[in-house]
Amino acid sequence: MKHPSEPELFQHLHLPESDSEIERHLRICAGCAARMAMMGETVRIERERVQARHQSRPDGYWARQREEIRRRIDANERSPRTAIGPARWALAGTFVIVLVTGGLFLNDRRGAASPEPSVVTPQAESIVAPIELPTADPWAAESLEPWENAVAWETWLEPAQPGTGGA
Repeated sequence: MKHPSEPELFQHLHLPESDSEIERHLRICAGCAARMAMMGETVRIERERVQARHQSRPDGYWARQREEIRRRIDANERSPRTAIGPARWALAGTFVIVLVTGGLFLNDRRGAASPEPSVVTPQAESIVAPIELPTADPWAAESLEPWENAVAWETWLEPAQPGTGGA
């Protein structure tokens, strides 16, 4: 048999009749027997610590604990926590009143604040007159005269005919 794991040893410690194969292995293997003895000692020490803690309580401690637990269980059976107390009813009523009042207030404001939109039609006088484009060559402006020798200006407009006054 292979060496048993710690959980298997722990189970055998508490339930010795559970596996006779582990028992046979413990008789043969000194290492596993030593691990089993160490685990047994640890369990014994922990048991003593727990018992010492329980024994250090005064005589009536556990009786009072049992009584308190029974009293709380009986109180819960008599009045379940689903019952709503008067303070909760008052709070719930106040909440409902605030919601209804707020809803009515917002409904009134929404109805008064939305007047019918008026349609504005433009008047004939408000229409802007079309922009007239200059009839002369735009590159012949006086502001461009200082650069006339530096740049060879060309135009895409047809040259103005004498006497026509335009393009």
